[in-house]
Amino acid sequence: GKISKKKDQTSNEAIKKYLEEYKRDDILIQPNKNKPCFPGSAIVQKKTDGVILDVEMNKLAVGDLIHTKQGFSKILLFAHYAPDKVFRCLKIHTVDEHCVRLTGNHLVFVSDDKHTKLAYEVQPGDKLISQDKEKTSEVVSVEEVTEVGLFCPITEDGTIYVD
Repeated sequence: GKISKKKDQTSNEAIKKYLEEYKRDDILIQPNKNKPCFPGSAIVQKKTDGVILDVEMNKLAVGDLIHTKQGFSKILLFAHYAPDKVFRCLKIHTVDEHCVRLTGNHLVFVSDDKHTKLAYEVQPGDKLISQDKEKTSEVVSVEEVTEVGLFCPITEDGTIYVD
């Protein structure tokens, strides 16, 4: 997924303001010790009246249809919904220049449709399943990043494709 510079600047400003206000960075959630979530700027595909658009996670609502392993599935609820939460997460980069941002305890699809792995276990050389389910994409690096907004939508089929 592509993120605009303006969005990056807004996120960075929010992070700096938060850290200045609290004068501590130890209150940030650590990427491998938290609940499975995505940042607010993570991109999902949302289907409305037959039109599919890329939408940021922080713009989603209960009832929205989003792209999942089974096609498009309705959001039933949010297990976590904290739009202002600053936290550390993983950013997994693939050889085809895509990335996915998520907490370390989130499951990702690897190798084939039947295999999942916790994000913090993903290593360079692993193959992630792409949204079209026909291709895999090799992981080239995994880094920790600071993000704003902590979201975990729960869909009818229990899966979600992000970034």
